[in-house]
Amino acid sequence: MKPQNQSKFYLRLIEKGFSGKEVQLFHMKMTKRKVEWPVITLPQNRGDITVEDVLNATSDTEKDQKILQWYEAVWEAFVDNRQVIANLVNHYDK
Repeated sequence: MKPQNQSKFYLRLIEKGFSGKEVQLFHMKMTKRKVEWPVITLPQNRGDITVEDVLNATSDTEKDQKILQWYEAVWEAFVDNRQVIANLVNHYDK
């Protein structure tokens, strides 16, 4: 998973409470400042919720719930990368 994708989990609800729009704007900010990005270690288990679970939701409410569960599961699975991602986001947040 690319660091930019991992940064979504850090920014959105899990740690910083950013809205989807705020995450989008932050990613735009990130593209304007070029830095060498860190290597992210991929865990064997990436969580029990998959994108397929999100897509199979039958209502908007269920889909929103599944998205949050998916974010949390992935963020938990990438526990060894949390500080790397936090440092990356904090670099851009200056």
